Parts: sequence; C-alpha cells; structure tokens
Amino acid sequence: KGYIANITTIAYNGIGDDMNIDTEKSMDFYHASLKYFNKGEHHIKRLCGYDVVLFVFDGVLRFSEDGKEYEVGAGEYFVQKRGGSQDGRLPSTSPGYFYIHCKLHYSETGGIARRGTYDIPAMKPLFSELDRLCHQNGSFFQKNAVFYSIMSRLVSGKVYSGAAQKAAE
Repeated sequence: KGYIANITTIAYNGIGDDMNIDTEKSMDFYHASLKYFNKGEHHIKRLCGYDVVLFVFDGVLRFSEDGKEYEVGAGEYFVQKRGGSQDGRLPSTSPGYFYIHCKLHYSETGGIARRGTYDIPAMKPLFSELDRLCHQNGSFFQKNAVFYSIMSRLVSGKVYSGAAQKAAE
C-alpha cells in the first residue's frame, strides 16, 4: 500500500500549472458534493489519492499544493492533482464551491487547462444535479453523464448561460 502511494506521488509531482487534462483519455468519476466553509475555516491538510476539480461560486478558497499557495475565487475552477500534498495554511474567505473527486490524465498540449474560469449560472444547475445524484444513490450511468457534461463544457473554455449562449450563436 505504501509502495503504490509513493509511486503515485512521484509520478504526479511533475504535473505543473502548465499541464492540461487530457481529453483523449478516459476520466474516472468517484464522488462530488457541494461544500461551504465557515468564516475563517482552513482547507484540510492531506496527501490526496485522487484528482479534485474545484469550482468556486462564492468567496475565496485558499490552500497550498506541494508548498505553492493558491487562491481560487468565484467563477474560477482549479484541479488539485492526485498525489499532491495539500494544506490550508491561510484561512479561506467563506467559500461556497463544488468539488469532484476523480482520476484524470494529463498532457502538455490541448485538453482542459488545470485552472480557468467558468460561468456560474450555466454550471450551477449541473453541480446541483450531480450533488443530488451522489447523495440520493443515483445510478453509475446518471452520475457519469452529468460528470462528463460538466467536464465537456470546460474543453472549449466557452461556458455560457441563457442569453449569453444565444448571443454566441
């Protein structure tokens, strides 16, 4: 068990901010949930065994990954890599966010950036649906369908809601 964890840590510590999620390989979904921090709450300290896609829709989430400090604000997403050491040295500013635990593959070109922006009104209904499915025993197929819908909206970097979608077309 410890040997495998060490291999995972070694293999994924080389994934920098410039690496992208490889959309030509499968993505394995594990779990997702909405999360709300209390005032002054800190991110958990852990060595994470899975990738975590964070979508902040309120406040600011602060954490470090492998010693590098990050702030993710409303309308931003960030992918915490598996095998990374995470810590909340600084308190967050009451963030509301949606997280997805999954297994991703990485590439130096193409795909989805590890960090970017998204349209909160366009994505929040999908977050609510996947949260509901995870907490009410939705089927494997249903959960994966919503997971892939969320991730596919990040591929183009164009995540629109209602009127913005019509204007873009």
